[in-house]
Amino acid sequence: MQMNYMSPAMSAHQKIINQRLKVSLNSLFCVSEGKNLNEALQQADQSEKQLETALRKNEISAYQGIASFLLSDDKIQERQNHWKSYWTPLKKARLQSQLQRIGTETGFNKTAFDGIVRLLNEAPKSPDSIYHNTFKNLFAGLVLEDSNGVRVISVVKASQVQRTNFIEHFTSSSHQYVTDRQMITSRFVTLIRDDFYNILFYTSFIVFFTILISYGRIEIALISFIPMVLTWICILGLMGLLGIEFNIINIIISTLIFGLGDDYSIFITDGLLEKYKYGKPKLSSIRVSIYLSAMTTIIGLGVLIFAKHPALQSIALVSVIGILSMLLISQNIQPLLFNYFIQKRANKKFHPFTLWSFT
Repeated sequence: MQMNYMSPAMSAHQKIINQRLKVSLNSLFCVSEGKNLNEALQQADQSEKQLETALRKNEISAYQGIASFLLSDDKIQERQNHWKSYWTPLKKARLQSQLQRIGTETGFNKTAFDGIVRLLNEAPKSPDSIYHNTFKNLFAGLVLEDSNGVRVISVVKASQVQRTNFIEHFTSSSHQYVTDRQMITSRFVTLIRDDFYNILFYTSFIVFFTILISYGRIEIALISFIPMVLTWICILGLMGLLGIEFNIINIIISTLIFGLGDDYSIFITDGLLEKYKYGKPKLSSIRVSIYLSAMTTIIGLGVLIFAKHPALQSIALVSVIGILSMLLISQNIQPLLFNYFIQKRANKKFHPFTLWSFT
């Protein structure tokens, strides 16, 4: 489900801008890691070789890297060796002769270009720290340093089809990997969803243990707790059928649904036990209270379905599904279980079912 709201007019304008500026392409980030800047740049050299190959094969639309500007020690040495091998003494002498001749013909002093010749005769110098710091500041967003090491980032532009194929075929390693905002967001949502399920499990255990201590019988605790479990199974099933996914927004409202489900189940159990112990039928008044609570909550949250923002609509859908599921199960399944295992046997002057009854 789309979590951002955009009016039709704004969406149309954005589409036009994206087409003209070609910003509709996905941005992927090839991350190269190392213990220091030199190691990270060496990994970046390997990454950009893959990117150059992918660009020639039209597997990506474009890429931007800093390995051509901020050089690793190996790359510097390689270029220095290439420089030395190219400028042989014969080429230097020929260039000096041509500069003097052309300079004289055009009115320059014959020593005007001696500086160029002097530079050619000097040994190549490696870039100093000022060079590295200058480019690191210039590409601050593409060079990241922390206590764990250095990361050099190359930005890749690709269409949706290219993105999928590129991620599948990019050769990753312990020091090179590809990511993008979509993957980061997806991972973030997955972590939240997993945490939610873990919290739900721990909370359910605490609730069950609290109910067990309060009622003193595991049978009563199970009759109160089983509807809560069935409610969540029903909620997840309906969400699956309707194509509603858990997201960062509606996960928050799910805690409210779980809390209301606990309340409804406990209230119904209290009403059933009141009739079992003292013969006082208080269940009707309790049901009215639950109906009013459910109705006001559904109205308060369900009205968000008319909002234009998708996140608010998601809250409304999950809330209505959850509360209706809890209401139906707590009002029907829970009394059915209690009457079958306890109340009907008591009416016949039999002992209620216990766990030992099944052994």
